[in-house]
Amino acid sequence: MICPGRIYFASWDFTADPCNFAGVYCDGDRVIALNLGDLLAGSTGLTGWIDPAIEKLSALTEFIIVPGRIISSLPQTLSQLKNLRFLAVSRNFISGGISATMGEL
Repeated sequence: MICPGRIYFASWDFTADPCNFAGVYCDGDRVIALNLGDLLAGSTGLTGWIDPAIEKLSALTEFIIVPGRIISSLPQTLSQLKNLRFLAVSRNFISGGISATMGEL
């Protein structure tokens, strides 16, 4: 995927198919991977927190937010992503512990 440099997130057109967004990878119409912290692609990563609704991406296999500015704990709903095989959240400001249910993935 070719990423759009400094306009990484600005390139997302919410009237279009999200599978065409920079950093979003799909299999058919299901999001299977998110890479939202690619400095080489001009992204400074996400700022704020990871919404517990992340669990709705049930086909997600990879979730990458390196680097980022996540300033909260990881939502427990991440452990409901049974297809998740790779989680990268280093170089953020994550606080709190990691849910014991994450070990069940």
